[in-house]
Amino acid sequence: MGKNFDNMELLKTVIENVVDDTTPVLGGDLDLDGHALTGLDISDDTTPVLGGTLDGDDNVLKQTLLQDTAQKTQALGSLSANTAIDIESGNITTFTVGASLTLSFTNWAASPNTSAVLLKITNGSAYTLTLPGAITWDKNSVPTLNSAGTDWLLFWTNDAGSTIYGKLIWSES
Repeated sequence: MGKNFDNMELLKTVIENVVDDTTPVLGGDLDLDGHALTGLDISDDTTPVLGGTLDGDDNVLKQTLLQDTAQKTQALGSLSANTAIDIESGNITTFTVGASLTLSFTNWAASPNTSAVLLKITNGSAYTLTLPGAITWDKNSVPTLNSAGTDWLLFWTNDAGSTIYGKLIWSES
């Protein structure tokens, strides 16, 4: 059995090391190097603060109420070459079409999980923009994008990208 924390300096050091972990990972136990926390009820902390990125490592987070959340956005600027949109880098991607190019998607969630990406495309038909061929469009209708304006397209899949569903959800025209 591990030692109890009778020494407050040692406890302070352990807690500081936990707080300083900027990349905590879910799915394991808190290792206190053989020591035991006694006399503390950390479950009473109703306002815990995370000091960095919480990496769930594709584990399940359940029975959670999300409040005041945001989606990470990839701002790619003006694209003039073929581009792979990496879903893991952000579920919202913005760009301007600056030359003819082909888009592809990488890092969809594994089947049967669903993942989605929202694209804000500026000047989408100013040049030839080729999208992946596996897209099944809403109402079987490929949208016409603006040559001078903005369109928002939503893409999602539940089979790791074998079939991608697409929908124009907003257009300036």
